[in-house]
Amino acid sequence: MSIKSRRAYASLPKVRKILRELPDELTKALKTTFAEGAEEMAQQATANVVEAGLIDSGELVRSMKAKTSRDGLTAKVGIVGQRDNKLVWYGHFHEFGTRGCPEKNIPPLPAQHFLGRAFDQTKQRFGQKIADEVDRALDRASQGKK
Repeated sequence: MSIKSRRAYASLPKVRKILRELPDELTKALKTTFAEGAEEMAQQATANVVEAGLIDSGELVRSMKAKTSRDGLTAKVGIVGQRDNKLVWYGHFHEFGTRGCPEKNIPPLPAQHFLGRAFDQTKQRFGQKIADEVDRALDRASQGKK
């Protein structure tokens, strides 16, 4: 069975577990590509916030960050951390929208999807690069190379 067909059937947590067990020499390029993709997504989310005109105080723009895990195989992108989450709690309402309240004369807020759109835009550029690096790392590991 080829590596590509294994990747198609394996779940992401299983692949991540296998990658964590590989030597750093085999996964270094993957981790670099993954971090670049996360950083690109944070920059794209910031651009989407600006494009949507959601800059009142500027805190939402400043709170867009990419934080990669210690193992380099997972990342959080967006409003990361308790301080930023408390400071820009309204970001959730801009991302997903609100129904409003007609009884209190509060109009609905349409969803802006600055993070979701950033994910879609970044996925197009980095999705294949990351998949290729995973394939390369698993291929080298299966051949016993470093």
